[in-house]
Amino acid sequence: MEGPIISMYAERIDAHVDSDFSHAIENAKALPETIFRQRATN
Repeated sequence: MEGPIISMYAERIDAHVDSDFSHAIENAKALPETIFRQRATN
């Protein structure tokens, strides 16, 4: 289940890194939070 989530965040980070770096940073910070949250519920 983590594979699609990691890919989604990686795509979001990559898409915004040149146009809106602050948005890319927010997605980068949300990635580990989402992974830990998912692992905690499983």
